[in-house]
Amino acid sequence: MAGKHQLKIAQRSIKNINWSNKKVLDIGCSNGSLTSEILRLTKAKEIVGIDLDKERILKAKKLKDKKLKFLLLNASDMKVFPEGSFDAIFSNMTFQQFDDFRTVLKEVYRILKPKGEAIINFNQEKKEVLFEIDKLKVKLFNTTYKTHKKKKISASKFREEAKKIGFSKIYVSSKDDTYFFDNVDELIGKVEDISLGLEKNKLLYSKLREVLKRQKTKRGYKEKWDMVFAKIIK
Repeated sequence: MAGKHQLKIAQRSIKNINWSNKKVLDIGCSNGSLTSEILRLTKAKEIVGIDLDKERILKAKKLKDKKLKFLLLNASDMKVFPEGSFDAIFSNMTFQQFDDFRTVLKEVYRILKPKGEAIINFNQEKKEVLFEIDKLKVKLFNTTYKTHKKKKISASKFREEAKKIGFSKIYVSSKDDTYFFDNVDELIGKVEDISLGLEKNKLLYSKLREVLKRQKTKRGYKEKWDMVFAKIIK
């Protein structure tokens, strides 16, 4: 299931939105649990969820709702959808994962109908756990690593690119949010650096869990995210 924090982020951004009679695309749908919640909250006519994780898509397809459809698809290449296929597009905590968010944003523009809207939430790569990963890489492997201080995608970059692409209205805001996770595994997520190899990744993951366990609070494991909330209209 989608984490409680991710659900809160999604609920905040689609509060009071009515997508009845509208076809919606959910980019980065994972196992479909959040997609199902979006359907409930917005009353959309139909939602298509896409994700690159085969196992998650297989789980999503088990959801029994005729208004939900799931596809294994790369958001950077959505040629399966003709121009102007969707009335609205939603993406929650996915854009920061793209190697080139601009390519995805161009596809979003292409497949949106005229005056269609996209609601996109992401963090600006200032998660505290990422700094712990960097410190451990240096300590464990005696190698200098690039830190995560440089934002992979920022509010300003997103706004600038959306304007270049041609969106008529662009609303972008950012804020620091603190989230509490029930366990270390939920906080860490999938930690993998393909340049390290399997054994080093296992060691990194094990040591990271030890470090983070010592940081537990009464409310759980705390993490600060520099969140961006964007709404763009074609």
